[in-house]
Amino acid sequence: MVPQHDREARRTVPLAAVSAITPDAEVVPVGGGRARLSTGALLTELGELVARPAVPPRPSRRRPLLPTVAARDPDGLPPEAARLLGTLASVDPEEPARSHALARYAMAMAGALAPAAEGARIQQAALLCNIGLVAIPQEIVQRTAVLTSDEQRMIRRHPILGAELLHEHTALADFILPVLHHHEDYDGGGYPYGLSGDWIPLGARIIRVAETYDALLRARPYRPALAPAEALAIMRAGEGRQFDPRCVTALAAHLADA
Repeated sequence: MVPQHDREARRTVPLAAVSAITPDAEVVPVGGGRARLSTGALLTELGELVARPAVPPRPSRRRPLLPTVAARDPDGLPPEAARLLGTLASVDPEEPARSHALARYAMAMAGALAPAAEGARIQQAALLCNIGLVAIPQEIVQRTAVLTSDEQRMIRRHPILGAELLHEHTALADFILPVLHHHEDYDGGGYPYGLSGDWIPLGARIIRVAETYDALLRARPYRPALAPAEALAIMRAGEGRQFDPRCVTALAAHLADA
């Protein structure tokens, strides 16, 4: 039996108040009953528990997750350019097919006129040459009827609008000039700035020929699609005026070998 003076010296406290108790207090669990451990011993055990080194976690038996690999664009385009092309496809669903067709012609001509690295950039610029159409009202871009003069002026702004979009992305800087000037004529009669001859970047001169040839092969509201021989004859007639003669010759050689 605990002596009377010892019982009076001890204080009974709830377990929830353990942080405020003194070493000789006795712990009473909240649910009732009396703890067998004095608070002094309890605090000692708590101190030892805190001082123990942490038990290292058991190694997981799960298979490690494979690292995420970003999907590569099939055309080798930077992600920013691929996203812009996706936006263009939502504006004009037929544009991706046209862009890839003229890009193939552009790559064939660039292979004869430019180093390999520059040829790859020209091909990619050809894919992006009409990206400015995303800034033009969709109903005008998709219209199959003949455009009004005001609508034609809006469409003719797409090289500038495309260059502005590309300028927003550092990774797309190499494509700005070919996109901006791909509607310049070799004799200076094109747009937007009326450049002529070698003042027009080579990539833009190549894209000019590729896009025109591909457009001649497709039906328009005002004419049927032309046969390849007919389209090439028109390209030949435009040498020195609309088109760089070297680009037309390179296109003709590619078509002859195809």
